[in-house]
Formats: sequence, structure tokens, C-alpha cells
Amino acid sequence: MKTFHMSFPRPFALVFLSTAAVGLPFYVVLPVLSAVPIAIFIVGIAASAAAWTGLIIWQLKVRVDAEGVHATDLWGLPRSVGWTDIDRVKPCRFFNLSYLRVFPVDGTRPLWLPTFISNREAFQRAVNELAPTENPVGQRLGGSSLR
Repeated sequence: MKTFHMSFPRPFALVFLSTAAVGLPFYVVLPVLSAVPIAIFIVGIAASAAAWTGLIIWQLKVRVDAEGVHATDLWGLPRSVGWTDIDRVKPCRFFNLSYLRVFPVDGTRPLWLPTFISNREAFQRAVNELAPTENPVGQRLGGSSLR
């Protein structure tokens, strides 16, 4: 079994912008926060975003083995789909992050496979080595830039 993680920059940007969008109105409105220099406030937002992003990346792993692919669904719940149980694979974007939705033949909820993997080449090699040659995941990965 080979384990992969999401790359850090894309999720970090999303978490940082979300945190800033929530935090900056409080900075403007609350006099207690306004006493803190804006640079320190932004560094605090960045540190918080880095911590949350690190936690997310550590928790949401992608595993590939001879049996199939293991990741999570949209809600972050663990999900596995065997190579022979894959019905179709559809690319999608969620908050500007690129995923492959892997639909099983039994019609249950799809697995969300992030394409912004930190070691993309090793991930694609692992899928090519472990999945059957006509597998939809391998075909989609081969045809995309994984960005």
C-alpha cells in the first residue's frame, strides 16, 4: 500500500482566504483587535491557516494498493473503491480544488480523489502499476495534468 498526501499550497490558499474573509471584518469592527497592528493580525491568520491546513492534509490521506484506491468522500468520511468496482470517474472542482469523483458500480457515494497530490509523478506511477490497464482512474490521470 502506498500512501500519498495533498500538496500544501492549494488547500492553504483556500483556508487562508477563508480565515481572512471571516477575520478581517472582526478586525475592522472590534476596537480590541484594531489595537493590534495589521501585520501581526495577518501573521496570526496565516499561522492559523497553516495549522488547519496541516491537520487537514495529515488526516485526509490517499492510499493506493492492488485492491483499489482509498480516500474520502465529500464529507471527509473514509471511502474505498476496488479497481474492478469503479463504474466511472468524473473530474470536478470544489472551491477551486481539482478532484476526480470515483463512482462505484453499486451506486453508493463517490470517493473524492484529490488531483493536487504532493508527489504527483509517484502517485500516477503507483496507479499505473497497481490498477488494471483499462481502469478509469488511470486513464483520467494519464489524460490530466493533475493540477
